[in-house]
Amino acid sequence: MKKLLVALIFLATISSCSFGENEQLYFVIKHPEKDTATYTDDNLPPPPPQIITYYSKYNFILLDNSVIYFHNNYKYYNCYTGLDMEKPPRIDLQPKDLKKIEIEDLYSFLSKEITDSTIKSKTFGITVTSPTDSIKNPGFWVIKNYLKSKNIRYYNIKNWTEEEEYSLKAKLQNIPYKPENIKWKVGFDS
Repeated sequence: MKKLLVALIFLATISSCSFGENEQLYFVIKHPEKDTATYTDDNLPPPPPQIITYYSKYNFILLDNSVIYFHNNYKYYNCYTGLDMEKPPRIDLQPKDLKKIEIEDLYSFLSKEITDSTIKSKTFGITVTSPTDSIKNPGFWVIKNYLKSKNIRYYNIKNWTEEEEYSLKAKLQNIPYKPENIKWKVGFDS
């Protein structure tokens, strides 16, 4: 009788377990914190603000489903003096600059674009953006694992910029893109 009871409990436990078939992994974007530190020494100035990199040489936009877009529009700065780090630079991103990558082709695309020689470049960088704070696109894990295999530990993960948003929406909706008619909420660094 005890063996039957133990067997029933075991079967009930096993049948209620999830083995990851329907699990969906996602990544949550951490936003940089504003300077909230307090300084007790009036003689010391506060530290400079954290440098926010909005774009890199390789930029991936991951939509909620398995849709991935890529662009390589960016501005490289040797020095950040005089820049407004709260606003992204204007990169004149156009819908034609956005290349769609199918999820099954992503690894091949990465291995062709991000080679050992490009990694050593002074301007090398990768930015992964998303319209939402939670990245549910499985392409994120393909990118992350590829970068890990290349021993790349530092890359940007952030929400998309307005320029990426409006340009991609124009491409997806097949409507004319006229940035001069858009009322930008954040604007651009001058």
